[in-house]
Amino acid sequence: MEQRYLLNDVKRSYAWLGHGGRGVTEVAALHPDYRPGDRSWNRSRRAWPLTFYVSSAAALVQLVRQYAGDRMLCYGLNLRPGVLRWSDGRLRSATETDIVVAQNLLLDLDLLGSVSPSRLVALTRFLDVADEYFLDLGLRRPVRAFSGNRESHLLFAFPPLPVVDARDVTARYRQFKDLFVETHRQALDGIESRVDGSTLRGMAKVYGTRKPGRGLSRFFGGARVEDAALREYLLGLSVTTVRRSTERVPVTVGTELPAWFAGLLSLDVRLRDLWEGRGKTGDCSNSGYDFSVARYLAGRGYRDASDLGTILSLRPMGFAEHCAKGVSYLERTIGRALNADGSAHPKRQG
Repeated sequence: MEQRYLLNDVKRSYAWLGHGGRGVTEVAALHPDYRPGDRSWNRSRRAWPLTFYVSSAAALVQLVRQYAGDRMLCYGLNLRPGVLRWSDGRLRSATETDIVVAQNLLLDLDLLGSVSPSRLVALTRFLDVADEYFLDLGLRRPVRAFSGNRESHLLFAFPPLPVVDARDVTARYRQFKDLFVETHRQALDGIESRVDGSTLRGMAKVYGTRKPGRGLSRFFGGARVEDAALREYLLGLSVTTVRRSTERVPVTVGTELPAWFAGLLSLDVRLRDLWEGRGKTGDCSNSGYDFSVARYLAGRGYRDASDLGTILSLRPMGFAEHCAKGVSYLERTIGRALNADGSAHPKRQG
């Protein structure tokens, strides 16, 4: 008999959500035979979606024991303000406008077409590249989870953000996802993967449970660690249409490093590693490190294109290569880095 759930994953992932003591968690139990709009079909098979609200791991475990393997269990990533009901008293699912606090978001990387072991390995390798992207932005590595079939999930936690303070937070979630996709479009096309992002009311499969006919989902995270830098990054995003990453910016290259950069380089270990060509597990080419240096600085408000161009042109690693490629290479690299950062932070001059 197939194992229907892994209680350790269920409990750890629920704790990671950070809902305990703050509000309630919405749980949906979805029947595989459900047909939207077909009342007679759904009635005959008792296939209606079921909605529950829980406020403890024990209550979630009870639902898992009852429904895992027969229905797909999903929980809301962000807290619900309370138990929600229709006017007749029946429990209802939350809408986007019901959510009053944001504290989690998810990126869902889904392989298109048939899935093979080699494609899953390629997807896993890409996750290391994704880690580098977020580290370069000054953010924590996301927590990883697996759907049990073809999808890898990247989970992000940040201190609670009241929606009243950022009413366009869903658009900021979307911009966060779009910037990631635009930066990695070529690599994502190479592994034939689509990326979806969560909304405020977004739900994920309860990690550690089996969807009917599919494998067990897994949660690979530990204790919840909220990333204050991610909260500030979301608030700093300019919610606009993402520009193509091929856009170039004009650069005037100097002959000496900016004075502010030398001081920053001596204090920031991550920047020093990138400058010296160390620490990346994704694109480890000279151009890959150039891009990471520029994006890392842009994410901290150092957005003067000529300063960035001078810094890259004088980076010891690949100096001859920079000279051969010329200013157009620097303009493309810096344009991509500034677009990938996507922030509305003011330009810093040291």
